[in-house]
Amino acid sequence: MKEIATYCYGSFNDYKGQEHKIIVCALSQRANCENSVETDMVRIYNDANDEWGDESDVAKILSFGVAICNPIDSYNQEHGEMIAYNRAKKYGDCPLLTSSRAGFFNTATVTAIANNYIDYIQRDPGSVIPGYDRAKAKFFEEQDLKNDVSKMSEEDKNKVKILAKCAPENIEYAKKVVKYIV
Repeated sequence: MKEIATYCYGSFNDYKGQEHKIIVCALSQRANCENSVETDMVRIYNDANDEWGDESDVAKILSFGVAICNPIDSYNQEHGEMIAYNRAKKYGDCPLLTSSRAGFFNTATVTAIANNYIDYIQRDPGSVIPGYDRAKAKFFEEQDLKNDVSKMSEEDKNKVKILAKCAPENIEYAKKVVKYIV
């Protein structure tokens, strides 16, 4: 089964300002419908006959894999390409695109789609990095708390330290009795 792997590269800066390198592998290959879980996904409408073809009408599928380098790791392009390729291969049974038209998945088209995918990842890293959006929200929440603390007086900081040591039931009790303190 002939396959063509096209690699595109990019990067983005995360919410901490750290750079992440991106490698996208676009894998064009002959369809293997026998192994597909849902063969209806790879059926093609034949314009000439005005009817749906069977699985044998599908010439190629196009699947994508992504590798994103964590800034704490050293970037290794060859290793990243292997990860992206393996992910594209893994998703070959559930392709992004299928075509029975020769030349549809040419280099220019595949590269354009892969670069568009990189643009999307740069705008929304959480779409491909598990836990990214939660980590980003937590980071900004911590930044807001640090900002609040920097504006506190020493007296207020000491009060917060005392409150933090209190048991929740003591805080609830204090809320009830505070209106009676003169």
